[in-house]
Amino acid sequence: MTEPTILLLHFFGGSGDTWTETVAELTARGFPCLAPDLRGFGENRAADVSFAANVSDVRAVCESLGDAPVILAGHSMSGKIALAVAGTVPPANVVGLVLIAASPPTPEPIADDERKRLLASAGDRAATEVTLSQITATPLPEPLRERFLRDSLRVQPEAWREWLTVGSKQDISASLTPVTIPALVVVGAEDSGMTAELMEAEVLPHLLNAVPIITIADAAHLVPLEQPARLAEAIALWWDEASKIEHQT
Repeated sequence: MTEPTILLLHFFGGSGDTWTETVAELTARGFPCLAPDLRGFGENRAADVSFAANVSDVRAVCESLGDAPVILAGHSMSGKIALAVAGTVPPANVVGLVLIAASPPTPEPIADDERKRLLASAGDRAATEVTLSQITATPLPEPLRERFLRDSLRVQPEAWREWLTVGSKQDISASLTPVTIPALVVVGAEDSGMTAELMEAEVLPHLLNAVPIITIADAAHLVPLEQPARLAEAIALWWDEASKIEHQT
């Protein structure tokens, strides 16, 4: 049986390349993968870099696959995007939802001084290196470190500001309907921002068919870069169990 396609949505500052190692692990387990650049990130230059435009794009990608089943996987910023798609009349072919260190549907808890620092860090390599040190459990291997820095420094300035001043502050919780498809929530054990406690309080109430939160050891916020094999294994094991239950009902 062919596994669903996993549509992998990257974090704030990332690109589709964020998922390179995770894609390799998932495809080895039989999952086709798509990893687009969101608006203003990677190679995707756009006039409209709003949250709503990204939600619309993700919905369109799912619908473009016709009847082929899709698992939506959103990391950090894109967790909020994925939840918005799944929680507001999702495309009929979306069969699963994976949220990794997800920005909640309520305003993301970023301290005012940190938000100001991040806004000022746009295009600044030294400041971006500080950010990287704050969101990883241990230093990344040099190729992954350079990829992170390259992706962060090439973000379209409008997209950088949009997320920090608008998207991350939006409260979409009232617009969501309960998500009934199988769902998985993953956090890094050393993530001080997108914690299991935050997921329990702000994300899980919107998921009616979620398994207990999976915590990935030796990872902070950048789980796809820090522990791609463990992340892929968690997704594959979750889907194996979820699909068995679906077939029994």
